[in-house]
Amino acid sequence: MEYNKAFQDVPLSHWVNQALKIMTALHVVEGRSDNRFEPNGQATRAEFIAVLARLLDLPSDGNNYFEDVSSSNWYQNAVNAAYQAGMIRGRTETKFVPNGVITREEVAVILEHAYAYITGKTAVASSVTFGDTSSISEWAKSSVGVVSEQGLMKGINGNKFAPKQFITRAEMVQAMYNLFLKLK
Repeated sequence: MEYNKAFQDVPLSHWVNQALKIMTALHVVEGRSDNRFEPNGQATRAEFIAVLARLLDLPSDGNNYFEDVSSSNWYQNAVNAAYQAGMIRGRTETKFVPNGVITREEVAVILEHAYAYITGKTAVASSVTFGDTSSISEWAKSSVGVVSEQGLMKGINGNKFAPKQFITRAEMVQAMYNLFLKLK
C-alpha cells in the first residue's frame, strides 16, 4: 500500500516536492489543511518538534516539563520527548513558547542534537564559512557548522546562513528529509 499525498500549493516543480512526498508518506509531516501545505509559511516551534519527534519515534514518559505545554496540547508528547532526549530546551527555564516561530540557528542546534542522538557521535565542525557568520549567535556557531558539514542544512541566498531568519515549512521538511537520510 502506498500513501501518495499531494498538496495544491506544492506543484511537482517545487524544490521540496520530493522530500515532502516522502515525509508525508512516512506520516512525519502534515499539511496545514487537507490540501494545503503552506511551504512558505513559517514553522512554529511546536510544528518543528512534532515533526522531529515523529521522524525519530521519540518516546515520552508523559511528564510535563514546560508550564506553557499542557496535556491538552496536540504537541505535548513531542515536546516532552524531545526534551527528555536532550534535543531541546525552552526559551526560558519554564517556557517552551510552542507557538513562536523558530529561527534557522535554533533549528541548527536542535538538528545537531538529533544527529548526535541517532548516530551516537558528537560531530565537531571544522569551521563556519558563511558570508554572514558574524551574525550567527555564539551559542549556535558550532551547530551551524556541524549541520552544514553533515548536509542537514544549507545556506540560502548565495553564501549566507541567515541565522535569525525564521525557517519555512518547506525548509523544515527538507532538513528533516536530510536527517532521515542519515537514519539509513
